[in-house]
Amino acid sequence: MSDKIELIASASVKVLAPSISFLAKAGFKSVLYKGVGSYLLEFDDHQDKDDLVVQVTLNNTTIGSVIGSLPDAKHVQVNSSLDSSFFVSVYRIKD
Repeated sequence: MSDKIELIASASVKVLAPSISFLAKAGFKSVLYKGVGSYLLEFDDHQDKDDLVVQVTLNNTTIGSVIGSLPDAKHVQVNSSLDSSFFVSVYRIKD
């Protein structure tokens, strides 16, 4: 990986609603099921969200779209049209 890109956190998340759990994780403390297709992941440490990029991929090709966002310096919000397991990675882009 480039010295301008740093992996901050990554996880494989299993969703069997309303149960949700990490299959593998690094850089995340917890994950919370907020409702159908809505999940909140908490970082181990606060991050400067201005230089972060979130990448989310559903572990299901029939569900549709997924969106990852950073509501604050401590969390990643993941939303999809239906409940589905997913992979999430957060990168820091350095100048």
